[in-house]
Amino acid sequence: MNNSFGPWTTAMTMSSPQRLSTFWKRRLTMLLPTSRTSVGLTRPAILGIVAAGLLACLLPTFRHAPVQAQQAGQADAKAKGRIYVSAVLQYKPKGKDEEETVYNMIIAIDPATGKWQKITDNAHDGRVSPDGQTLVFSQFQNGLWNCDTGGTNNPGKISDKSGRPIWSGDGKYIVATKQEILKDENPGKPRTTPAWKKETWRMDADGSNPVKLPIPDTDSVADWSPDGQWFLTCTDRHPPYGRGYQLYLMKTDGKEERRLTQPGGLNVYARFSPDGKKILWLRQTAKTGNSIWVMDVDGKNAKEIVKEVDLASPNGAFWSPDGKQVAVSLFNWELDENGERIRRAGSDSANARIEIMDADGTNRRELKLVDGKFKFIGSLGDWR
Repeated sequence: MNNSFGPWTTAMTMSSPQRLSTFWKRRLTMLLPTSRTSVGLTRPAILGIVAAGLLACLLPTFRHAPVQAQQAGQADAKAKGRIYVSAVLQYKPKGKDEEETVYNMIIAIDPATGKWQKITDNAHDGRVSPDGQTLVFSQFQNGLWNCDTGGTNNPGKISDKSGRPIWSGDGKYIVATKQEILKDENPGKPRTTPAWKKETWRMDADGSNPVKLPIPDTDSVADWSPDGQWFLTCTDRHPPYGRGYQLYLMKTDGKEERRLTQPGGLNVYARFSPDGKKILWLRQTAKTGNSIWVMDVDGKNAKEIVKEVDLASPNGAFWSPDGKQVAVSLFNWELDENGERIRRAGSDSANARIEIMDADGTNRRELKLVDGKFKFIGSLGDWR
């Protein structure tokens, strides 16, 4: 295999956060094969997974002690709406005799039955409009696109701006944050300045009339409140730079900002509940690994609802349309010959999956796909 990706092809087996200098390097490294026994991938396949990793933003890995196992229950199978995720999927395409592994799709899944539909190809970071009719998404290094959620219309490019697109509550606008990784002046040592420079743009729903917003250049917008008044941002303004991300709440003009999370962990993928009263996010620490948390919109009453157990790790979460349930993407770490936790691209042992549960983390059930198997699920998704 052409080793054109340099250090990103090495094993993801750190025992402390200091082994790699940035979140960016960690989340890329874990996506590629890490041993000679890994699943073989072609260069296009590798490029596809790297694109998915860049834009779906998998988290880094830490070695840590396992925590107590959780009991999986049975959640309400009559969940409404459809779940949209970016995925690598193994299935038998129509008209084909054998199964294939297809990369970089966004699919919509019926949470009650597991039946799914491909919405579009070459797509990441999809978000569905409040009326459920339009999917807006990013293409790797190729701006923002949209298509209808029925999967019938060809996608069209709406903007050269890059970033994860997010809808306003009224469906009239989209906001996206462009992220640029900054050069590390002292590789191998803790950074003394932020690792990222960011620009946040608001535009009309069709991509026209882009306006740069006065959001701090250390912050990316993670979500937009249903009433249109507030942004949730993920910021790299605090040390340890490049891996100590914190969540902020601020007005859409960058004013009245309030810090929501505290030092001692990495906090990402924040989402407002449909009523705007709660925030769901993924937290990571070196000791306990990945976990899903919920808190009040003012940052109070934070509660862990899904924790990493043994090798099973949550990777992202999003609310049901009524806010009564959440969907959580998970995968299993593998152990290398030294007992270190790694993730190999395309490995069956990773067991990429989605679990649906009540909003407090109880009554868990796995969402089983009909005639398909996940090989990879992006951390970002939607449920409309």
